[in-house]
Amino acid sequence: RKKSGCCVALHPSSLQRTQKYASLLADLRALPANFLQSRPKTDFLRGHQKGWTRMKKNLSHIFKVLSVLLCYPDDDYLSQIKEMEAIAADMPPDEFKNSIQAFLDYIKTQSTVQLREIYTAAFDVSPATTMNLTYHIWGDNEKRAGMLTRLQQVYQNAGYERISGELPDHLPLLLEFLSVCPKDTDVRLIWQCFQKFDTYIDRLKQTSPAHSALLQPLADTAVKRLQSEEFSPRQKTAALPENQNQRFQG
Repeated sequence: RKKSGCCVALHPSSLQRTQKYASLLADLRALPANFLQSRPKTDFLRGHQKGWTRMKKNLSHIFKVLSVLLCYPDDDYLSQIKEMEAIAADMPPDEFKNSIQAFLDYIKTQSTVQLREIYTAAFDVSPATTMNLTYHIWGDNEKRAGMLTRLQQVYQNAGYERISGELPDHLPLLLEFLSVCPKDTDVRLIWQCFQKFDTYIDRLKQTSPAHSALLQPLADTAVKRLQSEEFSPRQKTAALPENQNQRFQG
């Protein structure tokens, strides 16, 4: 594989681990598609539109809005801006509402070409700002592969499947799941994906200050959540399915 333009030679044992990891990622990408994300990516907003009008104005509502705003700005996305503004206006006043409204105002000042260029530069070019969050915790290794598999199990246990080629740790997908999963779902594993999120936001400022500002309240919420009692070391261990924890041990 290549890094910084130079070829990196891998030891045979490292190559074997790398091949195993690549195989796991291939298996995850090939899983059945019937969950959360599709092209055009705002389809789930239209499908749940009536539900939105009745939804309690809580974090679940906010997570759904953020998951939509983090999608690629294709024509369908841009056609939803007025509807998104109406939804944001109905939110209770807080930092989330302020950041969402500021981002929507920003979108209206940019051309379609500019929005797409900024999005691509921010999320598709550099691994430093990829929206696959567990990459920022472990990079590309077996520990990350184990986490991706456990995330997929969380989705399946809650009765959901993915409908795109995005990996289970993709930020819009995580947010969509948090917005729709049953109340009794154990989401501690989802929140553990946000361990390095504050650092991620700082890096994102360099390529897209607007997206960074949009996500700052989420970063603050993640820090508080991860520092709470439910994320004590004992509780973190309990959040991992035992069989998966053993399978990827070491």
